[in-house]
Parts: sequence; structure tokens; C-alpha cells
Amino acid sequence: MIAGIVPCAGTSERMGEPKALMEVSDKTFVQRAVDILSLGGCAPVVVVVPNDPDIESAAHSTNAHVLVRKMTSKLDGIIYLPVDHPLVKADTIRQLLDVAQGSLAPLVIPTYLGDRGHPSFFRASLFSELNDPKVQRERFEEQERIRELYQDDEVDRRDDDFLTAMEYGMPPTGG
Repeated sequence: MIAGIVPCAGTSERMGEPKALMEVSDKTFVQRAVDILSLGGCAPVVVVVPNDPDIESAAHSTNAHVLVRKMTSKLDGIIYLPVDHPLVKADTIRQLLDVAQGSLAPLVIPTYLGDRGHPSFFRASLFSELNDPKVQRERFEEQERIRELYQDDEVDRRDDDFLTAMEYGMPPTGG
């Protein structure tokens, strides 16, 4: 079983409103993400929300992280689709699932013209390595030091929205 995970616990400070509630083609970003993952073959689809009843309502999801925490032993992996990627297609999810299921790779990240992107697949064997927000923050900070030391723009930047989602209990972390 491969779950779809939609983190939307970030503060959206630059946008001035929650990204999850922004609309494209008459659907909120969070509704589109849930639909895309479902149509692509993920089940269940879990939305990680801050304590915001408007986002919970739009996502039709409350305390979803509790569900995945209980299901972690039954999952083969997750597909992680941040809420601010509303134009991903269900076919992209299907292709990612095909690659992931045809491989033993613990992590599958799509690329376009050489750039890595979303969504990403994480095999269940990675869950224990990925579930501590403090450890993840330390890893991001080390990456930032390396990036600055070598002036290497190819090193991933710290993702504060991801860290916030983990602190809220992004599956499979449990918070």
C-alpha cells in the first residue's frame, strides 16, 4: 500500500494567505493535490494540516497524521506531494509509482531537464530515518554549511515548510 501525503502546514507568509486554500481551475490547491494522488493510485491520501479549521475543511481531513501513524507498518511507502504543486498530473503519480514498484530504490525523485522536483516516493524502509524533526533540522543546517563553504548552489536548501510539517506530525513521523 502506498499512501499519498500532502503537507500543508507551512505559514505561507510570502503568499499572504494559506497556499492550501488558493485556487486553480475552481479547486483549492489542497483539493487538487488529494484528487491527483487518489487518481494516480495512492491510498489512503493524508493531508497534514496546521490547526486551521478552514484548511481541515477544504482537505476533508482532521487528524490525518494519526491514521498514518497507526498504518505505518502496513505501508510500502509514501508519495510526498507538497500542497504548492497543484499542477502535477495524476499520470505523473502513476509513472512515479511504476518506477518505484519496479525498483528497490528507497527514494525516487523525478527530474525535469536535470532538475529534481516533486512529487517524491519514499520507501517504508526510510521511515525511521526520516521521522525526527530535530534530526532533519540538523541535516538541513549541515547542508547549508556545506553550501556556503563551497558556494554550491546544487546543495538543497533548508525547507522550513517541510520541517514545520514534521513538527505537526507529518506521516510517517507522528510528530
